[in-house]
Formats: sequence, structure tokens, C-alpha cells
Amino acid sequence: MWINKFSPDELDRLLTGPLTSDETPVAGRLLREALTADGITPGVRYFGGGCWVFTVPADGGGELWITDGMVRLGHPVERHTGWTVQHIPDPGAEDPEDGAATVYAAPDDAPFADDTATCAEAVRTRAA
Repeated sequence: MWINKFSPDELDRLLTGPLTSDETPVAGRLLREALTADGITPGVRYFGGGCWVFTVPADGGGELWITDGMVRLGHPVERHTGWTVQHIPDPGAEDPEDGAATVYAAPDDAPFADDTATCAEAVRTRAA
């Protein structure tokens, strides 16, 4: 099993920094590029154990949390398990996922490019 345990600095480089000549963009970088093309700059939140989400303020309050099925952002495209977007009504709560609502969940057979475009559209329509 491929493990995705990056330091915050390394993940930031993979998502936003220059790539070396032998690196290919990770899945989270490609989603971030789709979001920023629409004027949405996501934050990044770390939960420990290699678990990361993008965060975007939600229209009407709370946040949208965006990640893949394994709660990763720095994974290779070929290991992508589908994007998920959840609306978190109170991200500062002791259990922020209490009351969460799924806004988007990728179909099992969605090609990466289609999944990323549909996920970005779901975020775009619900972002503050």
C-alpha cells in the first residue's frame, strides 16, 4: 500500500512549488490548479497520520473540505480513489464532522480528469 505522509513543507511544495524535471504533478496539485483557475484558493488542513484536506469557506457559513477517499492530497494520479467534498458546518468544533453533509462524492469509475472537473464545479457552486 502506498503511504502519503508528507511534512507540511513537502506537501506545500508538491501542491504549489516548482517541480523537478522528473516529477509529475500529484492529484491534489491538479485539483488545486482547477480551483485557482476559478479564483478559489484553497487552504490546507492536516489531521495527522498523513491525512490532509483542502478547505474553502462555504456559502452560508462553515467550510468545504475536499480530499480523496483515503484523505490524501499528495498522491499520484494513478492511485487516486475519487474526490469527496463535505460541507462542515462548524470546522472549529470538537468533532467537526458532526453534522457534515456530503456535497460531492466521485462515482467509482470516474476518470481522474472528469472527477477533478466535477469536484471543482461542486466547490465553485458552494464556495463563499
